Amino acid sequence: MIEDAPSTTPPKKKHGCLKACGLIFIILILLIGVTAAFAFRLPQKYGLIKSPAQKLLSGTPDRAGAEVLLKEVQTAGLSTKGVSLYVLPIRGTDKTMAVAILDASQGFQLTSGGGSDPMSITMTKLVATKKAEELKVDRVAIEYHDESGAALITMTAGADAIRGFARGSLTRDQFMKAVDGQMNIPAVVERSAVHF
Repeated sequence: MIEDAPSTTPPKKKHGCLKACGLIFIILILLIGVTAAFAFRLPQKYGLIKSPAQKLLSGTPDRAGAEVLLKEVQTAGLSTKGVSLYVLPIRGTDKTMAVAILDASQGFQLTSGGGSDPMSITMTKLVATKKAEELKVDRVAIEYHDESGAALITMTAGADAIRGFARGSLTRDQFMKAVDGQMNIPAVVERSAVHF
């Protein structure tokens, strides 16, 4: 009888669990990293992906139209000191968007429009001109900067809602539901703390 010779191949080490767990851990870290990058809009910040605003408003601004519109708004009673106005084409349509920067550091005063709601009054005056109709202004955006130049409030609304509010066919509550806005809360709190 032949005796069984001892095996010369060493037994296999079992690293299967360690490799699988390591691979799952690396995939999990990558997923968290990608999610965080998109949550903080890093691809848009670094120009890898266009933001929705860039995709929508990537045409050449109508500087001449904005200048005429600003003069008509001034004629309608709004002080244009510290106001910068841009008229941007909306991609894929023949309509435009009027973007006004109301900058207190350049001399704009919130009370210059008259009334108790200067932001709404400014929006109304921007679309209530003949030039706004000629330019086919479909949306208005306003950004207010305080005396230090910090952006405090951004508001935007469709021109139809603004005109409806101006005519009285929309109540203030209905109009405010049609307005999208954003507030720089840290700057507002800091500004409030300075005034107290």
